[in-house]
Order: sequence, then C-alpha cells, then structure tokens
Amino acid sequence: MPFMSPKQPYERPAPLQGVIKKRADARVIYGQIVAELRACEDRETLEIYLMTASEPLQQFEEELPFLWEGDGFDFCGLQGEIRKAWQRVTAEW
Repeated sequence: MPFMSPKQPYERPAPLQGVIKKRADARVIYGQIVAELRACEDRETLEIYLMTASEPLQQFEEELPFLWEGDGFDFCGLQGEIRKAWQRVTAEW
C-alpha cells in the first residue's frame, strides 16, 4: 500500500550564517521588512530603505529561498514585495 511507505528521516536545515541567526527570527524580520516596504511612499524613501536593509535582504536571497521567492501562488516572498513596492512608487498618476 502506497500510504504505508516508511517515513523519510528529518534532515535539519543548515544553520543560518548571516546577520539573522534563527529561522524564527527570520519570520519576524520578514514581517518587519514587508511593513517597511509598504510604508515607503516615494522612490527616494524606498531606495534608502533598501540600502539600509541590504544585509538581511541578501541573507533572505541566499539562505532563505522560500521567504525570498515565495510559493508561486499567493505568497510572493520578499522579492515580490520589493517588486510591488517599486511598482507603487514609480507608477505615474
């Protein structure tokens, strides 16, 4: 029976190497970054924020691909959130 297959052993993910040390902290920081991105009202503010947050953003891109890329459905990840912020602040009215 296929549903009776042996369970695959759990492989612990590699420890984080960047400025964020714990995955639980990464989820909290993710939320903070998204809130900051959504609060940026103009291009200059967004550019400055992205420069100041470059280290954690780089870590998300390199070490936490799910939080960076999203799931391809309703969770767009940081990459998608940054893209939406750029579209919002560069849209011509």
